[in-house]
Amino acid sequence: MATKYKYNAFLSYSWDDREIAEKLHDDIENSAKLLKIIPRLKIFKDQNDANNKMGLDEIYKGLDESEHLIILASPNSANSKNCGDEIKYWIEQKRGLKNIKIILLKGKITIQEKIIEVEKQYILVSTSLHPVIQATLFKHRPIWTNLSTIENLAKQDRNFGFYRANLLEIVAYILNTTSRNIEGKESRARWTVYFLAITFVIVVGFFGWFAYDNANEAERQKKKAEMERDTAQNNLRRFEFERLKESIRNAQIFKDAGGYGQNLALEELQTADTLLWKNKKHKAFTEKKTEINELKRTLK
Repeated sequence: MATKYKYNAFLSYSWDDREIAEKLHDDIENSAKLLKIIPRLKIFKDQNDANNKMGLDEIYKGLDESEHLIILASPNSANSKNCGDEIKYWIEQKRGLKNIKIILLKGKITIQEKIIEVEKQYILVSTSLHPVIQATLFKHRPIWTNLSTIENLAKQDRNFGFYRANLLEIVAYILNTTSRNIEGKESRARWTVYFLAITFVIVVGFFGWFAYDNANEAERQKKKAEMERDTAQNNLRRFEFERLKESIRNAQIFKDAGGYGQNLALEELQTADTLLWKNKKHKAFTEKKTEINELKRTLK
């Protein structure tokens, strides 16, 4: 979502709540990974520790560059001067009370209604809210996120149902939308991923089947060609064996004719030798070798 601000929100908290603040800061910023459909959020958080002190000018600059103000409400922040200064600066700059989001860490908050100039306004009362915010009149009924019932909040798994639901509410506020809208987009995105995954599996399966079928067809054609070749070779071998036997018979006939008949007999035996050598690996042919040699001796 396009914004003119550098930060989506400024996180106001007490240093005594820093462990929870760091947890929420990281979970909100990384909510894009959790929800998978929103851009990475940028949350300004004061790094006011002993080694990295941030001055008021930097704090105020961070407030000016943030679209929303998130207040971590607790007895610690209620008594924090820095939290009071941050809230006061935000209100004095007329940044809008609707852009203030309260997250209750401890205690409870009650709302008091007041009629001022025929207009209903609201005051928040709580030992967990800084006096500056308690002295502020809201023209709209404030809504806050209650995390006070979650035990060991700093160690909470962000995928835990109740915490996740509240985190989703906070993110929706920052994005100026509703948690239902985000859930709807998340659901549609999830089903889109499922659909694409199923489509991918079907397409890959189809092409896999097609390739497998083609491979099988190629194998079938190969076997068919081999069978046809073997059949042709067997037919040729049978023909040549019959021709071999015919040459031997002719040689026997021509041998007895004498004279020129013996030359014809030798030619038939040469044909028989050629067929015998060509098919020397086959027993039926080699068995005729003795008969051929015997005829050759009689013709010498």
